[in-house]
Amino acid sequence: MSHRSIARAGVLALTCVALARPAHAGLADAPPLLGGTTKAKHVFSIPGVTANADLGTVVMCTSLEKSKPIAIAVEVFAEDGTVTANDVTLGEGVVASVAPSQTVTFEIAIDDMLPEIIATTKDAAILAPGDVTHGSARVLSTSTKLMCTAGVLDRASVAPTGMLSLQVIAKTKQKGN
Repeated sequence: MSHRSIARAGVLALTCVALARPAHAGLADAPPLLGGTTKAKHVFSIPGVTANADLGTVVMCTSLEKSKPIAIAVEVFAEDGTVTANDVTLGEGVVASVAPSQTVTFEIAIDDMLPEIIATTKDAAILAPGDVTHGSARVLSTSTKLMCTAGVLDRASVAPTGMLSLQVIAKTKQKGN
């Protein structure tokens, strides 16, 4: 092989490395480490996540553990499946520490959405993904002993006047309705 061929191969290899992008986790992929260090389980999936100027999504989860706190995070995915908010793989996302019987509220909105709910919950996390249409979310936790509910809320009024419940699905397995 000539020196010129070796040089071209080297330049090509460097170009490929420079242009490579990190892979983004999808909804059905293995759950990431919470905070980059703590093993998590994919407990629930939520289709229909919406966040825009008029609507926002709220996910509320309650720990059913009897004696130990658990970690809970909600990752938000855009319509194309890429993580759009709270990417916990980098250790930068919001991970809530939830005591037994405590409830945490995750707001998925482009800005603060429900001050009344934030004020009445012990621990609330605000996610700011920008506009999300036809999105989804997954609930990650260090325990499967939790229950969650989700809804899309009208953001136009201080006290929301409308809400659409979203189905919360165990992992990626939906049972017939």
